[in-house]
Amino acid sequence: MALEKSEQKGVVILCMTTMMLLFSYKKDVENSEFMECLNQMSSGHSHVRRTIEQCVPHHELLEEQMKRQTGKAALNRTAMSLLAAYNYGRYAIVTVEAQGWYGREVYCRYLDANLRETEPAIRTVVFPEFIVYCCGLERAAHMSITQTVDEAVVLTAPVMQNQERHYKYDVSLCLAPIYGKNSVWLLLAEMIEYYKLQGIEHFFLYVKDMEAYSKRLLDDYVNSGDAEVVYFKSHDNRNDKLWQLVGVEDCLYKNRNFSRFLLFGDLDERLTPVGNITVAEFISFAHLFTFT
Repeated sequence: MALEKSEQKGVVILCMTTMMLLFSYKKDVENSEFMECLNQMSSGHSHVRRTIEQCVPHHELLEEQMKRQTGKAALNRTAMSLLAAYNYGRYAIVTVEAQGWYGREVYCRYLDANLRETEPAIRTVVFPEFIVYCCGLERAAHMSITQTVDEAVVLTAPVMQNQERHYKYDVSLCLAPIYGKNSVWLLLAEMIEYYKLQGIEHFFLYVKDMEAYSKRLLDDYVNSGDAEVVYFKSHDNRNDKLWQLVGVEDCLYKNRNFSRFLLFGDLDERLTPVGNITVAEFISFAHLFTFT
């Protein structure tokens, strides 16, 4: 990645400063060290190498809970499969479909719009299940997760920029993943139309399997802007119910700074407030509890 002249000057100054510091501690600094610094920075790796501990503000809490094996289950490990990537500024989240990776060491990889790597890989772990914490990088258009630092990048996920709190919706609903070949179009229509009357503005749906007629109805809701659908890519033999945790994790992080309030529900469940009030109106009273 080529640098502008002003950026090149900054790179040279930073490298010269680094060399001056090295001279203070050792006298045998070689020209190759200076050139290596220039080469790394001019190739696009111009940021100081970071660690996951520096990027994630609550890393110590996560590490403590992982040592306690909080949320760990005996799951068969499946092949790595990415779902999405969300950048929150200082840190980022990559959601994965793969199960059985709890606590395993992996590497966050950063790529531009042309899928060229733009930043050194950062070591991290999968925790909790289906979640990988990474350092944030605003100029990364895609991210990947690999098992080793120099493994060829095959799987990528586009990065959603969720740094700033600009709520598009006040109240949204995340539907538990739909699976199986049974017809669900009537339940789906009833659920969405009911909650629209209750003031719910947007629907996030996750699908593992769906028969053709129900999919036609779902596509219509997507085209109208009422819903967003995520189709799982993995086709392993895990219990269908285990997909629910994947959907919950992804929908939660997808809506951070995107929806002010978030409901989670199943296709056959309905929230019905007591009295002459809608679900959205009931939730609006949450400001009394100092939610921002």
